[in-house]
Amino acid sequence: TTAGQDLNLSLDRVNSNRNFTNKLWNAGKFILFQLEGVSDAEWQQLSGADFSSSSSSWQGLSLSDRWVLSSLHQLVDQVTACQERFDFNEAGQALYSWAWGEFADWYVEASKARLYSANFSSVSSVEDPDGGGSAVSADPHAAGVTRGVLVYAFNVLLRLVHPFMPFITEELWQALPHRGVTLMKAAWPSHEAARDAAAVTQFEQLKELVRGVRNARTEYGLEQARKVAAVLVVSDPQLREVMQQELPVVCLLAKLEPSKVSVVGSAEEASAAAPAGGCVSVVVNEGLQLLLPLAGLFDVDKELARLTKQKAKVEKELGGIMGRLNNPKFVEKASADYIAEVRGQAADAQDRLSSIEQKLAQVQALKQQ
Repeated sequence: TTAGQDLNLSLDRVNSNRNFTNKLWNAGKFILFQLEGVSDAEWQQLSGADFSSSSSSWQGLSLSDRWVLSSLHQLVDQVTACQERFDFNEAGQALYSWAWGEFADWYVEASKARLYSANFSSVSSVEDPDGGGSAVSADPHAAGVTRGVLVYAFNVLLRLVHPFMPFITEELWQALPHRGVTLMKAAWPSHEAARDAAAVTQFEQLKELVRGVRNARTEYGLEQARKVAAVLVVSDPQLREVMQQELPVVCLLAKLEPSKVSVVGSAEEASAAAPAGGCVSVVVNEGLQLLLPLAGLFDVDKELARLTKQKAKVEKELGGIMGRLNNPKFVEKASADYIAEVRGQAADAQDRLSSIEQKLAQVQALKQQ
């Protein structure tokens, strides 16, 4: 908590910390599973893995590797600064957020594209490890590099978390490749270590792309395990090349069908590449768009009814807001700040209404196919 603030014991907080402990433990188990069968020489090499410098150690790293290392090194600087000014609350929150979100939810999942794929450079060869079957990589170099990043990142994370959770971090550290007798005497992670700003920006774009697909899948009620086709429209040539290289990661995280995914640079190319039958368009951000051929994959009539009901609700909300704004007495009596707040509500409602109308048009087009 914030310094000087006392809180009553809360079972919700206890459960939250228990869940975080489980998350940390499961991440360690995943890494340990990836190390089964490695040679003694590789184990020794992993115990000294160090990516704090961006010289030769960063050569050959994937986008997700460079992103997680950059993000980790930024975390080290942030937590170090918090510890030095005795701001343990902010340090703990930063560690919780990074370990749960950036490391476990994103990097560990993205790493499976290299750890389990038969050929990381071939989109068609990527298999979802959660789908069962063999999980043996035919590219030992790519898998070995990823194991090194996993071990290094988790080792640094354990050293950062150790002051808050000494026992479980010691147990995990002892089970994984390491140097030294005890985590308690391990050196604090290097301050101002290497980072790649371009990789951070590009991977954030990839995350937005994956979220866009996931949101569309949820919104249209697609089966969780069903893989779908997609056309990625990326206007920036450099980002387009990156997305092409990272398609195995995108397909794995967004549950896309690898053989039916293409990356293009313009709307004209997208129209030519899109499968017949109509597509749902998802604008991720400026210069990044998705076309998802969802015809026949969900109940169109049910979705039209849902969107129509949602549209009527927002129109009613917008009408009430505009009624107040168009009322001279309201404008005369209300403060300028409150009027600005209501105008913001109107703009937000108008944006939501435009989005619903766009989705209605797309679904109606799918029905006419």
